Amino acid sequence: RGARPVGPAAYLLAVWLGAQLMVGYGVAPLLFARLPDPVQAGALAGELFRMVFLSGIPVLLWAIWQTPPVSRWPRFFLYAAMASGRLQALALQPLMAHFKSLGPDARVSFLAVHGASQILYAGISLMLLAVLLAPRRPG
Repeated sequence: RGARPVGPAAYLLAVWLGAQLMVGYGVAPLLFARLPDPVQAGALAGELFRMVFLSGIPVLLWAIWQTPPVSRWPRFFLYAAMASGRLQALALQPLMAHFKSLGPDARVSFLAVHGASQILYAGISLMLLAVLLAPRRPG
């Protein structure tokens, strides 16, 4: 038995992590660099992030189900990644949209929430990398 998800669940988790990394560290910066309107770039990036987070919920549930119960820390990381993704999609992104709608007066609040969001995003990525790279246990 291994300490990580096995079979198709592990492959799907790796694909989903790849999508998350591509959107967060490839597509979003490209949108801001190439589109003339940062508001439009932010709206598009926000929709992409929301799609990635919400599509990850069933992937993470399957990965948790496919991870042996004796594997405590990988299961904890999978649960933590799922909770963090839901927090991103259901709380932080709407809060950022709200602060953005308030205009320049709410810039400091927007930046604070955006910073927290970036930290969570990096944390999710690192937790999933750790799960996928966890050593296999013999037996």
